[in-house]
Amino acid sequence: MNDFPAYTLVDTETRRITSHFVQQAFQISVARPLLHPEDRPTSYPVLYLLDANFYFGGITEVTRLMRVCNEFPVTIVIGLGYPFDGPVNEMIDMVSGWRTRDFTPVVSPEAEHAVLQDSPTLQAVTSGGADAFYQFVTQEVMPMVEAEYPIDPANRTLMGHSWGGIFGLYSLFRDPLLYKNYLICSPDLPYADGILFSYEEAYAQTHDSLPAKLFISQGGRETAEHNERLVSVLESRQYNDLSITHKSVMDCEHCASPIPSFVAGLKALFS
Repeated sequence: MNDFPAYTLVDTETRRITSHFVQQAFQISVARPLLHPEDRPTSYPVLYLLDANFYFGGITEVTRLMRVCNEFPVTIVIGLGYPFDGPVNEMIDMVSGWRTRDFTPVVSPEAEHAVLQDSPTLQAVTSGGADAFYQFVTQEVMPMVEAEYPIDPANRTLMGHSWGGIFGLYSLFRDPLLYKNYLICSPDLPYADGILFSYEEAYAQTHDSLPAKLFISQGGRETAEHNERLVSVLESRQYNDLSITHKSVMDCEHCASPIPSFVAGLKALFS
């Protein structure tokens, strides 16, 4: 391979944080807002993007282009990812292991086995660490970035795909007020015998309001059954202050659905 300089995204920065809660170094990527001459906001909506190793570049460029065409507000993108400098195939395996630990709310030996089967460079995988990761995001990442950037804490959006979508729903039922918008793509709702449905049921027993805007989607070639069930349950509760958009992204399998789903969700949530 030629030894050319690595490509970097314009007007972005990264930093490493070692979490007290997770005992793990994380890479936090920040895309600063793309401003027009007439823009004079004092604070900006913020997108907290899970799986930044995979999606930060795409979402940063898409939101900036949408802004150029006046289709999207000025935003700051915060990517939550992991530092890794090795070959791409090893990075994908390592991130698969870390996200299994961080995004899943309870231990699942079946999920751990599946990841090990698909990630040949991994020796071990753990699951069920969503609580620690939640503490990392809320107590370590948010205070840091919201102290350093002009972010509107009342206009946060959480974006997650697959197990990142599971973490997004876990966050929703734990504290819906933490984010204004939840952009959930292809969540693995059967995880651990549908544990997310149990969380929603427990929430419903003590709440009649779920103050959030929820966008939930799946690829057109994925089954919509589980998402449809969740949407049906949420609608049957008649929660106050809950807005739901459910969409199928045409002609996409699971791994092709994130970027078109994210774009559709951002348009729906910010329209």
